[in-house]
Amino acid sequence: MKKREILLVVFLALLVGVVGAVGNISVSSVPAGATIFLNGTSTGQVTPATVEGVPAGSHTILLRLTNYQDNTQSVTVTDDTTSTVSQTLTAVVAAPTITTVDPATGINNGLVSGIVVTGTGFTSGTTTVSLYKSGQTNITMTSPVITSTTVTGGFQLNGALPGTWDVIVITDNGVATKTSGFTVVNASTVSTVTAVSPTSATTNTSVSTTFTGTGFGTSAKMRLARTGYNDILGTVSSNSATSLVGTFDLSNQVPGEWDVCVLYDGTNRVCGPHFTINAAAATLKNGTIYFSSTPSSAVVFVDSVKKGTTPFTLYNLTPGSYVVKIQKSSYLDWSERVTVTSGNETTVSAKLTYEVQETTAPTPEPTIIITTATMPPTRTKSTVATQTPWPTNTPTPESPLEVGVILAAVGMGILLVRKP
Repeated sequence: MKKREILLVVFLALLVGVVGAVGNISVSSVPAGATIFLNGTSTGQVTPATVEGVPAGSHTILLRLTNYQDNTQSVTVTDDTTSTVSQTLTAVVAAPTITTVDPATGINNGLVSGIVVTGTGFTSGTTTVSLYKSGQTNITMTSPVITSTTVTGGFQLNGALPGTWDVIVITDNGVATKTSGFTVVNASTVSTVTAVSPTSATTNTSVSTTFTGTGFGTSAKMRLARTGYNDILGTVSSNSATSLVGTFDLSNQVPGEWDVCVLYDGTNRVCGPHFTINAAAATLKNGTIYFSSTPSSAVVFVDSVKKGTTPFTLYNLTPGSYVVKIQKSSYLDWSERVTVTSGNETTVSAKLTYEVQETTAPTPEPTIIITTATMPPTRTKSTVATQTPWPTNTPTPESPLEVGVILAAVGMGILLVRKP
């Protein structure tokens, strides 16, 4: 009996020890307000809070908060102690959305900044905004400033194809697209050049010039243009939407009237008023020669040096005498000595003569005509036998008339044969 009582006391002591081994768990989170689950069951408490009377041993704490990922943490509870669980919750971000794009248009002449894309689900550091058009290279927003609901930045539109483009926002949680959300406008259709200052300058000088107009962009280039000549390039020092300031080097540029133009993507240009390049003072003291010819496009040589093709003006000639030769294929050379006087223009107008090509006819072979002359009839001498004194050796002489006729006939024959 005594032994049984002792065993009962020991059992009760052990039972009391096991039942009494409890502790507490202190739970907190950032942000606060997360519901606390102990071993999968809600405690009905939200962080920060202390879960009391937790049996000693290993347990699982789960924290749940709307718009944040569930957070699970294991914790070991010991008798009569308070264990601690402190967690930072990770926000759950939905796929992005795009509500508006402002401004929704831009000119293709440079960087268009200050564009604000409004929506939801944007995440700092992982959000990109681009313009998309089929067959074209995407244009990515530069220097974006990102909040959860806005992205602010710029698009480099220089040379971009005019028309509508899609706006695309990409985050770690998805992609949002606003179809035809942005329009690129051709600079040449919205830009104007209305004035230039100064309106003239002297050749072989450098001149600072201001173009005034509308729709100028950061990539706008200054040009002076003239038909038949290369553009004179300006160096832009400052620009705005309504003004371009730059410098033109007029070294060796031809005096006359030039168009004032603004160039954008290398092909599109907008031209306005005129700019006049005046002849240099040294040129005014010298002289000029204006060359023309009929027909035109003849090559001009001055003192045996080729100078150009008619019609044209030769500037800055020292007063004096010059030998001018004008040549054109199939025409005779034209040459003349020309005098240039100080400060004056001498006009040379050449009327070229067509060169006739001479041809030599072949010399015909001489033709020899032989004519047979009809000789006069020869008189037949009738001989009558007469008694001749015998003997004699003297022949009877011919008649003088017969000899003359024979000689005349022979002479006529010779003349006919020799006649060409």
